[in-house]
Amino acid sequence: MQIAVCSHVGKCTSSDCARIISHDAQNASRVAGNGKKTEYATRTEETPLLKKGASRRSLPTPTQIKQTGDIMGDRANIVMKQNHSNSNTGEIYFYTHWDGYQLPKILQDALKRGRRRWDDESYLARIIFSEMIQGNLEGENGYGISAYLTDNEYDLLVVDAETQTVTIRKESAEPGEGFPIPFEKFISLDLTNAPWEILQELKEAEGIGD
Repeated sequence: MQIAVCSHVGKCTSSDCARIISHDAQNASRVAGNGKKTEYATRTEETPLLKKGASRRSLPTPTQIKQTGDIMGDRANIVMKQNHSNSNTGEIYFYTHWDGYQLPKILQDALKRGRRRWDDESYLARIIFSEMIQGNLEGENGYGISAYLTDNEYDLLVVDAETQTVTIRKESAEPGEGFPIPFEKFISLDLTNAPWEILQELKEAEGIGD
């Protein structure tokens, strides 16, 4: 059994970040659409995004941990907007430690599967988080749910069942800001190989920069 320690600033030894990777974890890892386990992606110097062409990734194996040492993670969040009848709104954050680059595709898959629940934010939230934790249902780390942003490396993907939009929102932006994409349009995008680049191109096509 190998232990990989996540690094936020220096080396973090908190219980939330320590990952215990065993051979059993390999068998429970995500699989790509073709049924084959995918390679662990690495970052490039040219862009903060992961390499183009990466698909859903498996958990790091013991061999990969030995070869690479500590693994930083690939952190991102889906934000579920909560609309209450008295006009009070809130947000719930679905966190992934390892699937940040593929999170738009994961969200797209969830919206496709949950089409009949697009107007029901509680059921839709369940469908989305279930999609995120495929293959890791009984895990103790790697994913989380909170009422606030914990850790993050990408734009936020804000899901609003009332307006049926996915909004690409900068972490520093206020709620309500960002680039909204209707559910129908979002699920029609080809997000298989370069999801964040595709979303950026869509923003630029609409005349919206960073």
